[in-house]
Amino acid sequence: MYKKSEDYSDGPIPGDPSLDGLIGWLKTKEPEDRYEYTAPCSCLLHQYLKAAGLNPFSVSPTMYHLNLRDNRIDIEGKPLGDDLAEVARKTPHTFGGALERAEKIRGRKDNGLARGSISGVLEKIRPSSELVKEGCLEGVEAD
Repeated sequence: MYKKSEDYSDGPIPGDPSLDGLIGWLKTKEPEDRYEYTAPCSCLLHQYLKAAGLNPFSVSPTMYHLNLRDNRIDIEGKPLGDDLAEVARKTPHTFGGALERAEKIRGRKDNGLARGSISGVLEKIRPSSELVKEGCLEGVEAD
């Protein structure tokens, strides 16, 4: 669907930007190399989108706009998601630091602890009725 750029020889090429795609791309980069978070063409997400074969016109922490055929621009834009923004925004602004953050987020998601998701935590909590029966909650009656 998207063309592979010449400088992206390893790692997955995502059809749409994703945390897994970013992790794959970051693994191909020198960990100590830096990126400029506020520089339009050298920010982490712009470099990632370009390497993934997309042609970004502009990138913000939560959205990107593509250059389209016939010199048109995708005005509506497409969302990047909070995970990618968190990876790019936090310091240190090195590819190694970004990879560590991305893998940490991936670990949270794998454990059902994604940011903004309480369901994974709730599944791990024992019902209060069990705790009452075991005497862990004094003064509370079981249902």
